Amino acid sequence: MPGKILLVEHRVTERIMLMACLSEACYDVVLADSGADALTRLHLDAPQAVLLASDLPGTDCVRLCAALRTATYPAHLPLLVMSNAPAPATRTALLKAGADEVMPRPVPMSELLARLRGLLRQDSADREWSVPSQDFTPTPTAGFAEGMAGFAHHARVALITDDADTERALTATLGDHMHISVSPQSFSGALARLGQNARPEIIALAPARAADLPATLSLLSDLGARPLMRDGARIVLLPPCARDSVADCIDRGADDVIHMPACAQEIALRIQRQGMRKADRNRARDTLRDGLRAAVRDPLTGLHNRRFAMPRLARIVERALITERPFAVLMADIDHFKRINDRFGHAMGDAVLTEVADRLRAPLRAPDLIARVGGEEFLIVLPETDAVSAKRLAQSLCHSVADMPVGRAERGEPINVTLSIGASTARIVPGGLDVETLISAADRALYASKAAGRNKVTFRPIAA
Repeated sequence: MPGKILLVEHRVTERIMLMACLSEACYDVVLADSGADALTRLHLDAPQAVLLASDLPGTDCVRLCAALRTATYPAHLPLLVMSNAPAPATRTALLKAGADEVMPRPVPMSELLARLRGLLRQDSADREWSVPSQDFTPTPTAGFAEGMAGFAHHARVALITDDADTERALTATLGDHMHISVSPQSFSGALARLGQNARPEIIALAPARAADLPATLSLLSDLGARPLMRDGARIVLLPPCARDSVADCIDRGADDVIHMPACAQEIALRIQRQGMRKADRNRARDTLRDGLRAAVRDPLTGLHNRRFAMPRLARIVERALITERPFAVLMADIDHFKRINDRFGHAMGDAVLTEVADRLRAPLRAPDLIARVGGEEFLIVLPETDAVSAKRLAQSLCHSVADMPVGRAERGEPINVTLSIGASTARIVPGGLDVETLISAADRALYASKAAGRNKVTFRPIAA
């Protein structure tokens, strides 16, 4: 099933019609006929979206929207309200309370299904980047007014329209209600200009005539296909002559479609909401990426750690199997490192590790791998490298560490260290070596370097 929809409607005929439409679209429909029943079903059935009639007997729809939104916070449950031609103030109140859209009755079924597709798509994207956190603190209300000002001061809005009157009206509306600068642009060449300048958080497309719709749809498709502009919230402000194009806009990637004319407060509210949602998603994505980087990086040296290195080495082995090209595995260890910590302290020991890591990393190529895999032990993997080249590099690494002090003590005393390296080279063929065997061979070569007096390179070629 594409999703489970909670339908809150007290009219039997409306329920039958909507159930038939949603079921035909392969949605699983859960029914409720009152506000209290809706809140109960919300917890029992965990729907993916709510379709709510605004005129439930004995129910304040604005309060119910806020209650539904608060009950699902911090997740953003898609919430559509069906209403009989509400006044602008009522629409705005419902949107502030948490409704994603207020649709007029009779509900256009093609638009309803398109809105659901778009909202569920956004919800899926939000969940994809969400990170479980103890920092979420539910607020008493689910409106967006509290956070708007903070978002508005940093947002960049690109307003794309070919109509001068539309440009002036919307620029004034957004400037007055959002207090941010708006960059008006025409449809012609908009994609190139958006790629040249600082990427806007919000891209508002405002076709003024039906003839502008093809350019709007084309630009939506292009924006969705460009990775650098995919993160901007895309909003279409549709004129009355293009009201039937909601589904096309949403399916081309619009995050929201606003029917014009709409009051200034609603326009600002919906644009800010989408911008805040995109900003939250970007922050969640960045947090997740930072966490992933931290999980595979050694925090002291900035090199990769063993958790990253072992799977990467396995992929290098797989690649070598395909290309039948040799590669080298080096294990490097700082000689007598414990003496550094004992004599100069652990802070100086950390500084020595960082400096040695930098010197080891400096001559490596982009495809090469270097990782800190122990206290003072480093793994270096050199794809498509023969024994002669690997030995030359290993000796160069030993010299780069030994030939110059890696730090100075408090009184200016130079700190000198040396490096021992063990290496294995292999040309993998079908049925060849595994990663652990390669590491073990390099380790044995490292022990041989230590036994031979340190500050040496020992090779143990492997035929596989």
